[in-house]
Amino acid sequence: LNAGLGYRHFSSPVQGAEVDQLATSGSPIITNPAYNTATAAVKPTITPYPTVFSYDQNQVPFSGNALADFDQGWQSPASNTAPLDIMRGYTTQVSGGQTVTFSGTPNNGLLSMTGLGKNNGAQGGWHLLGNPFPSPIDWSTMTTGFAPDDNLLNMSGAVYVFQTTGRYAGTYRSYQNGMGGNPIIASGQGFFVRKTGLGSNGIVRLKNSNRVTTWSATNSTLYRTANDPRTHLVLALASPGAPADQATVYFENGATAALDARFDAAKLRNPGAANIFSLAGADELDINGLPLLTNAQVVVPLGYAVVAPGPCAFSVATLANLPATTGVWLRDAQTGTLTDLRRQPAYAFVATAGSLSSSSRFALVFGPAGVLAAASQLNAAQVALFPNPARREVTLQLPAMPTAKAVMAQLFNALGQSVLVRELPLTATGLTARFDLSAVPVGVYSLRLTAAGIAPVTKRLTIE
Repeated sequence: LNAGLGYRHFSSPVQGAEVDQLATSGSPIITNPAYNTATAAVKPTITPYPTVFSYDQNQVPFSGNALADFDQGWQSPASNTAPLDIMRGYTTQVSGGQTVTFSGTPNNGLLSMTGLGKNNGAQGGWHLLGNPFPSPIDWSTMTTGFAPDDNLLNMSGAVYVFQTTGRYAGTYRSYQNGMGGNPIIASGQGFFVRKTGLGSNGIVRLKNSNRVTTWSATNSTLYRTANDPRTHLVLALASPGAPADQATVYFENGATAALDARFDAAKLRNPGAANIFSLAGADELDINGLPLLTNAQVVVPLGYAVVAPGPCAFSVATLANLPATTGVWLRDAQTGTLTDLRRQPAYAFVATAGSLSSSSRFALVFGPAGVLAAASQLNAAQVALFPNPARREVTLQLPAMPTAKAVMAQLFNALGQSVLVRELPLTATGLTARFDLSAVPVGVYSLRLTAAGIAPVTKRLTIE
């Protein structure tokens, strides 16, 4: 298994493997069970610090901090010679270019992981399992139900594969009901699943029929493509200094507005990256299946979390099969604006130090086309001007404005004198422009923005 830099999730595809088999020439294995009984405050100081972990949802508290709560589930194995449980997932840091090698008798036939519980915390019910076979498996072949031969009992049908982007950062690739990422899970690849509800324990069964036996079956034609007939929207969130994230909303007969085990994927927060999700009550969703669209308006609340302040942007990654009579808008409760995502597929905003996350500011609105036609206005809160205070340079970021092709930017000093003027072309996704301030004296200025059909907007700029 050729692994990239950072933590990767593994599972043994052979019988009798021990924890030490996860070691590589550049990444030795360290276990320390003292980590498991330490408090959250003490865990970062444990010596020696473990380099390999399994996951125990019973250790997850409920403080309301999603990432912090989830992280308390990581547990160190008892020793380097402890067995790697079949179907259990493990995470360990592997340097770029290193290879993890398993040796032993390959697993085969029906394999099960039972006793999968869920505590009553918001982050309860997550389980790190893995592909136990010496071949990929296809998650789209998994069945959810109560029959004796179903793969998933009392479990969500969603699966989550971690894709590392740094030592402690990465994003989870989710898949559910044909939506999301690739359903192919490599041999020895660990993945997360989630128990539904607080009742009977969950069971995950993997069989030879779930295995991929031909090379061609691993290509992208197996999962959602542009030919999927369902109405679906994939919305991306980009933010400063971190990998982007995506959330999916789709419409299918049988889905409901509540959390559905067969249609929805709960949000598994990305560490060190942007997070975007829709909301079903208090449940954060990465993939949200909803009933078929009618003439009624459908409002889907959105939440986000970013790791650093600065300019952020939502953008439409996919918008497919939306009926011609139906529109979709992004609503910003803070600015009072509605952005038509068919005409303007991107929306910029600024996350300040006090607003790195929100579950109430944004929402998607689906409804009859034309009913919610937004006024083409520019709000000061949509204008990003950074850094501010500035020194030698400042960057201006604006969303698209359907009625305008260009914006006039004019900088005035405290006496009302114009010291800089630029005409800036607008694209379908807005604009980003840099201003050289090296010849502008230190002081407090006003940047006035005007465009055809748009009420003027003024932003304060301090130059040091």
